[in-house]
Amino acid sequence: MALIWGEDKKPPSYGPIIYNISFALTCLLFQVLGISPNDVMAFAGTSSGFVMIYLHPLAIHLKALRTKEIREKQTDSEKPLAKESEEIAEFLEKQKISSYAWEYFIHGLIMAVGVFILIINVVDLVKQYTQ
Repeated sequence: MALIWGEDKKPPSYGPIIYNISFALTCLLFQVLGISPNDVMAFAGTSSGFVMIYLHPLAIHLKALRTKEIREKQTDSEKPLAKESEEIAEFLEKQKISSYAWEYFIHGLIMAVGVFILIINVVDLVKQYTQ
């Protein structure tokens, strides 16, 4: 608990109560609706995998490109970027990409494939429960 609330703070007393009630209600909902836990895990794996494999790396890369653009527009008198941002910008400068159009196309294609796979899995789950 010290990692979440800190060494000197006491966690609220209502936290475990809310967790227990939400867990009990979730289990009750699965029983009432007849939802298989395997399907829930499949959907959770699909959606979290999409975020980890497609969205997170893309967000990091786009942030790096934005940092490079900011660095190119900065003058010496302005506030310098953070150390991590400087390292990212230096890495991108070494790659010497003249146009980012091809790179954006590839990332868009990867995202389209990921969205397609996500839609296929969700449609399969919906079909399974509507029959």
